[in-house]
Amino acid sequence: MTDSQPSPSVDAATANLQAWRSAWEFALHVAVGTSIFVVIAGAAVVLDVLNRALQASQVSLLIKWGLIFAEYTVFIADLALFTLFVWRAAMRAARKL
Repeated sequence: MTDSQPSPSVDAATANLQAWRSAWEFALHVAVGTSIFVVIAGAAVVLDVLNRALQASQVSLLIKWGLIFAEYTVFIADLALFTLFVWRAAMRAARKL
């Protein structure tokens, strides 16, 4: 072998390092995405707590329904986008492997 061509063991080590890097990037993306999901889902929980607190008061039925609608809309959108995010991150990681 000449000095300009890397040895097969170097190529294997580089490929192994790239596989670990892809797995690490995927894990990091999922961790960050999960953190963001928890923060946004927390808004839905706050809306639920607010709605339960308002159940006993004389708040308009339209306001209560609006809060319920907002609560479920925020949570469903958050869940759908989180699922899409994890799916795309997994596909990107699989392509790099």
